[in-house]
Amino acid sequence: MGRCEAPSENRYSLVKTCDDCRTAYKNWLCSVAVPRCEDFSQPDRLFLQPRLINESFPDGSFVDQAIRDAHGQETAWTSSRNPLIDQQVRPGPYKEVLPCDDVCYQLVQSCPASLGFVCPMRGSIGFNVTYGLRLSGDGVSCNYPGSAHYPSAGPGRRAVPWLLLVVAVFSALGTS
Repeated sequence: MGRCEAPSENRYSLVKTCDDCRTAYKNWLCSVAVPRCEDFSQPDRLFLQPRLINESFPDGSFVDQAIRDAHGQETAWTSSRNPLIDQQVRPGPYKEVLPCDDVCYQLVQSCPASLGFVCPMRGSIGFNVTYGLRLSGDGVSCNYPGSAHYPSAGPGRRAVPWLLLVVAVFSALGTS
């Protein structure tokens, strides 16, 4: 008998169920595997993590040299969270709307500890390039399922076909 079919006194939590874990995992997976992105021309904001800064834009130009000099050796700035984006979509530089930290924390709180899910702590090394915070007010400050997000309209740069990105990521996941 699996953990989910066990009597309530033998389950991993008196509060959370396996359905809670499945939902939290789906929300987390969608937030990190299919990132929401902005055109690189968007102004810098705390919740936007530049990615692929050493790659060229579709028009052949590059990110400002000062940015590449400052961050060109940092993995968070030179690659995507999902390697399939780099390998198959190759969108050029973009800014990722970071997943909300509470989506990760909900996963840890909803699933058995034996699954080993962990989240970075706020203020720890790497937190600011992997997760964002939900901020009060208008607009999106991090990525979570159901967040209202408006497509960017960056001047002078061709937009990355995000539908193609989603199809490529999910088709690659299906063939793995």
